Amino acid sequence: MCLDTGVNVGHPYFAVDIVKALYRTPPQALYSGGMSKRPARSYLAKWLPGLGFENQRKAFASDYFTRRVREQVHQVSAHLGGFEALGDLGVLDSSALNFGDVQDSATVPAWKAVSWWQLLSTESWLRANV
Repeated sequence: MCLDTGVNVGHPYFAVDIVKALYRTPPQALYSGGMSKRPARSYLAKWLPGLGFENQRKAFASDYFTRRVREQVHQVSAHLGGFEALGDLGVLDSSALNFGDVQDSATVPAWKAVSWWQLLSTESWLRANV
């Protein structure tokens, strides 16, 4: 039940038998043919025919997101001017963190770009809310 509206919300992937089956399925078997949760999709296509479960493909935005973070990290960090809020809370040493040291952000691994985004968004949120 949705707490905001009081409306019962049904989601096929949350059905108890589907969750149990997915929990027992090895991770490598959950992705095949370019589709995530492939075994569940096959089951749901039989259980709920005509809804397209058998051919839905997941759209990945991670490449776009990573590229945008890499392109804008210097601009956003310059706008923030540092990480004082995180430093004041003792989360990190704000004087030791500087994106200006990164010469070519285009070569930075995706995991690091995501870490940058997390730091930048957390700093921005802290400034607005604490």
